[in-house]
Amino acid sequence: MAWIAAALFAVIAAVALIVALRQRPPEQSVFQFQVPSDGDFALSPDGKRIVVTSSGHLVVRSLDSLEVEGLPGTEGAARPFWSPDGRSVGFFADLKLKTVGVNGGAPVTLCDVSGSQGGVWSRDGAIVFTPNWFSSLMRIAASGGTPVPLTSLDPARREQWHHDPALLPDGKHFLFVAPSPEPAQSGVFIGSLDSPRRTRLLPDDGKAIYAEPGFILFNRRGTLMAQPFDAARLRFTADAIPVAQSAGNFSASGGVLAYRPNRPAEPHRLEWLDREGNPVGEVRLAVNGQDWHLSPDGRSLAVGRDGDIWVYDIVRGSNSRLTFGGGGQPRWSPDGREIAFNHRGDKGRTVVHRMATNGGGKQELAAELDHGVNLWQWTDDGKYLIMTATESAKPYEVWAAPVSGGKPFAVVTGPFNNHQGYVSPDGKWIAYVGEETGKTEIYVQDFPPAGRKWQISTAGGEHPKWRGDGRELFYREGVKMMSVEIRVKGGEFDAGIPKALFEAPNALNYYELARDGQKFLMSVGSAQAGPLPPLTVVVNWAAGVKR
Repeated sequence: MAWIAAALFAVIAAVALIVALRQRPPEQSVFQFQVPSDGDFALSPDGKRIVVTSSGHLVVRSLDSLEVEGLPGTEGAARPFWSPDGRSVGFFADLKLKTVGVNGGAPVTLCDVSGSQGGVWSRDGAIVFTPNWFSSLMRIAASGGTPVPLTSLDPARREQWHHDPALLPDGKHFLFVAPSPEPAQSGVFIGSLDSPRRTRLLPDDGKAIYAEPGFILFNRRGTLMAQPFDAARLRFTADAIPVAQSAGNFSASGGVLAYRPNRPAEPHRLEWLDREGNPVGEVRLAVNGQDWHLSPDGRSLAVGRDGDIWVYDIVRGSNSRLTFGGGGQPRWSPDGREIAFNHRGDKGRTVVHRMATNGGGKQELAAELDHGVNLWQWTDDGKYLIMTATESAKPYEVWAAPVSGGKPFAVVTGPFNNHQGYVSPDGKWIAYVGEETGKTEIYVQDFPPAGRKWQISTAGGEHPKWRGDGRELFYREGVKMMSVEIRVKGGEFDAGIPKALFEAPNALNYYELARDGQKFLMSVGSAQAGPLPPLTVVVNWAAGVKR
């Protein structure tokens, strides 16, 4: 049905284009039409074709034709980008960076990745990409080889990762995004393929690209902007001009612009749901993602906000600032007296500190790692901090760091991603998310590792959490909240059959759990209406920009 609709759109577009061209000169004509896509997309260098994800694989279509061509072997593809000659497409799938020819042939694997944060293909045959959500940009030959670092994270700016590289016309300089928990330090930077020097171009922390006849396109608070840019001198020449309201992702080449309109969405709020999914209480606090954590007594929240840690009293509705030097991903100690949190240290290292929740005391070092870190749990016995760690282009691993200051050690490793580790209340088992089957599933193994492992979920899963007595394990399977009965007899682990408790289609996957397992604190928002909107394609878009 999507492609039937696409054909109708194309016929209507062609008729309208003929009429438009008869009425005024071609160089002044601005023409729009829509292309269905349920995922990522990119325009070819000449602007005549577009590669889109459709039904889980890559499809190429010409903008002047009704014909579409699927690219075999691209199932699960994300973040496609074109080669400079338009003969190949790079993409991310199956935890790999791959390329595929648009005229046939099997995909070629270049290297392992553990996430997809964008890539670009240079004229000298190099691909610049981000291998995961903790990394700077890497560089690899399009013919294959070993990835090497291209940029480095700036600890002074507390940079978290670099992503969305985009080349400038000279083929040597490129744009990239460097987010920071401190908004004043985030921005779009100009880098170079042959020099470590870089310059901050924009204060925004979203994707930016160069587009002829001389603009930088970027998104500012939901509005797609175009700012005149001198590519030879690498500087702006005039103020930014609005191009499209409520625009999300975008691509531009050859005088053609494609973007996806944003769907309106309401801010998420925290809400308690019982085991049937019924609302039983609301917390009047807006939070983002998983940068918050419920205290052991269920009366307070530790929240990462504006680059620091705050403590919110659920009962009284008051909040207080805990840190003034930065921090994120707060996790409570089992007695509720301390909070652990992480931030970037010197030379790109990750530092985990602990601090008294009453604010009366100094930050104490809990762990320091060379890896990028996502902090998940302070174990119930108070001995360990459980985290996801990764470095360079390697897969995610589950690590444990002794709170007393011992050496951190790997708990779950492998040639695929393992993350989101949670140790059971008795300290004998660890539940985690593994991707060895090609999708996220819940597993349990001994803690510390002893060579035994059990798969818990049967149809995918994320964010495992234990009930306070360890006799039930919860996780999210898509929109479903799942429950598994846990039995341990004679030291042997035994898991029951997963069962669905309720569906929460309007909630984010991350949640917190009351210790008795009778209610769940979830980030709930309004329902998204319908599928993703089709792409809007604008031919000769720059002629319609009002300067």
